[in-house]
Amino acid sequence: MWDNRPDSNTFKHVMTLVGGADNPKSVLVPKGVVHAYRNVGEVEGIVINCPNRLYAGDGKREAVDEIRHEDDPDTVFRIEG
Repeated sequence: MWDNRPDSNTFKHVMTLVGGADNPKSVLVPKGVVHAYRNVGEVEGIVINCPNRLYAGDGKREAVDEIRHEDDPDTVFRIEG
């Protein structure tokens, strides 16, 4: 996770969490925190995503609130390794 909130004490900080069958995780991602996940294990993983509001709002009538940073070749938001 990358803190992209300018008013945050952890602005531009990165936090990496490692979970798995022996170490399950539940993560609450605040608005403005860029996040991604990758399975690094040898078996299939399961990710359950439960957003608290619809992308593009009710009835999909609002602007999409999701930013796809991976489409930007110059982004600093990359999973390394």
